[in-house]
Amino acid sequence: MAEHHALVARRAARDLAVPGRPSGLLQRKQVASAVESALLALPERQRAAIALCHYEGLGNPEIAAVLDVSVEAVESLLSRGRRALREKLTGVHAQHQTEGEGS
Repeated sequence: MAEHHALVARRAARDLAVPGRPSGLLQRKQVASAVESALLALPERQRAAIALCHYEGLGNPEIAAVLDVSVEAVESLLSRGRRALREKLTGVHAQHQTEGEGS
C-alpha cells in the first residue's frame, strides 16, 4: 500500500508542476518531493481517503465502503487531510512563486 501512496504522491506533484519556466524541471522535482513528503506524512487513513477521492475518483460512499467507515468519517478524514496538506504545502507554493518572479 505504501507503493500505491508514493505513486499517488508522484501523480499529485506532476499535476501541480509549472511548465514553461526555465527552472521548471528543478521546480517540478522539488514540488514532487514536497508533495510526496506531505502525503506520506499524513496518517494512513487520511492518505488513503485523499488517494481514493482525488486519484481514483471515488465518491464518499464508495470510500466509506473501502475503508469500512461511515460517510461522515470519510468527510472528516478528507477535511483533516486536505487541511494538513494545505498547511504543509503553503510554504512550498509561496517559495516557488517567489522564485518564479526572479526567472
